[in-house]
Amino acid sequence: MKTVSCTTIDGSTKEVPVNELTLRAQLYGIIINDKSEVLLVPNWDGYDFPGGGIDLGETFEEAFSREIVEETGLTATMDEIFYTDGSFFYHPNKEKGFQTILMYATAKEVSGEISTKNLDVHEQDYAGEAKWFSLEEAKTLKFHNDVDSVELIRQAIEKK
Repeated sequence: MKTVSCTTIDGSTKEVPVNELTLRAQLYGIIINDKSEVLLVPNWDGYDFPGGGIDLGETFEEAFSREIVEETGLTATMDEIFYTDGSFFYHPNKEKGFQTILMYATAKEVSGEISTKNLDVHEQDYAGEAKWFSLEEAKTLKFHNDVDSVELIRQAIEKK
């Protein structure tokens, strides 16, 4: 039986049989403010961009707006998808392996107050209140994803 190596939250790998994987499309927001700071959400002992899975029947724009308000309390409209990738990830809370299609989009029309009131029951276990970081600060952070987060932030700042 074929297996794939899924990255765990601590950076190790876990072999998961292919027939036990769940395919999941995910969309993340790279939100840059007027000070060229990026909005990041604390997850476990590191950070990630706000975002997550696209629900069946949702457009990219709907998923983007829903995920941003859930994880940050802010209202945002998707600008454009500017980076895509894929990975294999083992989610510790769900104890399940995922083959993910990762999409990263910039935001426009961002408003509201940062809050954790919309985190779902699972996110409340590992996520905290979103915070703004400069590019220099972001270079010192631990990220929980398989992309070059600092490079994506740099590109989003240049695009703005």
